[in-house]
Amino acid sequence: MPNKRPALVLLVVACLVVGGTLFQTYRFDQQIERDRALEDTTTQQLHATDLALADVQQAQAGYVAAGQGAAFWMNRFDEAMSRVEGTLRERQQTTESSGALTHYDGAIEQLEALRISDRRARNYVSNGQLIMASDVVYVESLEILTRIRGNVSAARDTEVFASRQLMTQTTQFRQALAVGGLVFTFLVAVAAFRKIGAAPVDD
Repeated sequence: MPNKRPALVLLVVACLVVGGTLFQTYRFDQQIERDRALEDTTTQQLHATDLALADVQQAQAGYVAAGQGAAFWMNRFDEAMSRVEGTLRERQQTTESSGALTHYDGAIEQLEALRISDRRARNYVSNGQLIMASDVVYVESLEILTRIRGNVSAARDTEVFASRQLMTQTTQFRQALAVGGLVFTFLVAVAAFRKIGAAPVDD
C-alpha cells in the first residue's frame, strides 16, 4: 500500500486550519454584533438626552408663563438637568472616540453655563421681574441650550461614524481570514492528494 502518513498529516493540518478559521470568524461576528449593540445604545442614550434638553427648555419657559407655579417648573428643570448631565458624564467616561469626547466635554461645560443663567432667571422671578427673567430664558439660556444640542448632535455623529468604521474594519478582517483559510486549505488538500498518488508502495 502507498505510505499515506504524510498525506494524512497534511489533511489534519487542513482540518485544523478550517476549524481555526471558523472559530475566528465566529469571534469576528460576535464583535460586530457587540459593536452594533453599543452603537444602538449610544444612539438611544443621546436621543433621550435630546428629549431631556427639551424638558429643560420647557421648564424654564414655565418660570415666566402666566398662571404657572414657578416652584414646580424649577423642580422640573433640576430633574431634567440631572438626566442630561448623568448621560453626558457616562458617555464622557465610556466613549472610545476622542472626537466624541471633545463634544461631551464641551456639552458638560455648557451645562454649568446654563445653570448660572438659570440662577439669574430664578432671581428675577423671585423679585417679580418677569420681563428680565424672560430675556434670560428666551435669549441667554436658549443660546446655551443650542450650543449643548450642537455638541450632543456632533458627539452622536462622531460615535456612529467611529462605530461604522470599526465594524467595517472587522468585516474586512473576517473576509480576509475566510479567503486566506479557504485558499490555504485548498492548497494543503491538493498537496495531500498528490502525496497519496505519488507515495511509493511498501513491500
